Amino acid sequence: MTIASSFGLLLIVWGCLPLAAHAALESTTTLYLLHDAKNELWCGYHDENAWRASIGEVGAVETASVEFVKEIPKVVKVTEYDDSGVGAWIVFDRYYLNDTGVVLSLQRMTNALANNVSRSEVFEARAGGHLALQHVKLRSVETDSPIARSDAPFPKLPMATRVAYFPFGALIERSGEVFAQDRVCVPPREVIEDKPNRR
Repeated sequence: MTIASSFGLLLIVWGCLPLAAHAALESTTTLYLLHDAKNELWCGYHDENAWRASIGEVGAVETASVEFVKEIPKVVKVTEYDDSGVGAWIVFDRYYLNDTGVVLSLQRMTNALANNVSRSEVFEARAGGHLALQHVKLRSVETDSPIARSDAPFPKLPMATRVAYFPFGALIERSGEVFAQDRVCVPPREVIEDKPNRR
């Protein structure tokens, strides 16, 4: 398929979308964040390319993005890693929020790279705002095949239960300012850790 025909197909598909779908796509925006550990700041960007370039410049090991729908934060993705050697790991978090900024659920995948184990967990909000563990799966990082159990030393990272509890929560609350400027940086907030109910 040529570039021209691909572009034409894209236009056809776009044209077939309902007007409501057009509006939803047009009203979705993304905020990009990184932790500048050296200067003890979280910085927000509206341009993805500038954000990616800054990740390399400051050597950020904690990054995040926030998807807004009609100016309301709905999905927060956070990545954190430690490549110090024997205990190397990387964590991918995906938080789903309601319209008031409360976390409804969290999908967390932790890859213990040195042990070749990936752990996927699903947490859901329960009464009192706590996140309760619902599902756990272990798989091989290299082959993606199921693993029955593992003694890998997984990191214990905090879990936020609302927008205000993220260390970069101020940037989400000031998203209008971030979208209007090239970069906005703030000191990190103290993380209020949720104590999950694990079954």
